[in-house]
Amino acid sequence: MALARASRAALASLARNVKSTTRDVAVKLEIKLEGERLKIS
Repeated sequence: MALARASRAALASLARNVKSTTRDVAVKLEIKLEGERLKIS
């Protein structure tokens, strides 16, 4: 029982980390694309 609860908590924190990492990557990509667009224009 305790093991299941612990693994659920671990999965939840892992999911949160993945979500924030994905957001960081998306933001960096947007900044990069914005820079490319400014260079082109």
